[in-house]
Formats: sequence, structure tokens, C-alpha cells
Amino acid sequence: EMKDVCVSVSKGNSGPVLQVLVPASFSVEIRNVAKAFVDLQEARHFADYDLSAFHNRLDSVEFINQAERAFADWNRIRASDEAAVFLSALLFAKRWGR
Repeated sequence: EMKDVCVSVSKGNSGPVLQVLVPASFSVEIRNVAKAFVDLQEARHFADYDLSAFHNRLDSVEFINQAERAFADWNRIRASDEAAVFLSALLFAKRWGR
């Protein structure tokens, strides 16, 4: 559920329920956090479950940099209303869609 929300938010598509709560699209910071969640989760799954997986040092450094940027973005907006909506969506989006 969290990945589905993050994919939508990172692409600027907040869906009908979230559009009511956040009339404009999410900020660049929220979209970056959402994209980092998706990218880093996919990289972790690739590393954990694909026995042929290989990440070179450059890939690993970029993943670390992406995570650091996401944390910096989150720290800038974490007290905002849109951050509260984003966190709520991570927990309740599936129920809101009913």
C-alpha cells in the first residue's frame, strides 16, 4: 500500500481523495521522498531476492545520496499539513478509496 501511494505521489498523481485534502499537487520535497521510498525499496528487494544482483560502488553511493536527500527534504517539510496528509495516505489510502 505504501509503495502504491508513493508511486502515485512521486508522479504528481495524488488521486481523488488526496486532491480534496491537498488541492495543489504535493511539493517537490514530498515527491522526492516518495520517489526515494520506491527506488530504495526496489533496490533493496533486488539485492535481497535476486541471486544474480550486483550493485557496484557507484550505484551504492547514489542510493546513499538519494536517501540523504530524502531525509533532508523530509526535515524541511515534516511539520507541514501536506506532510501530515502524506503520512496519513501511507496508512489509510486503501481504506479511503472504498
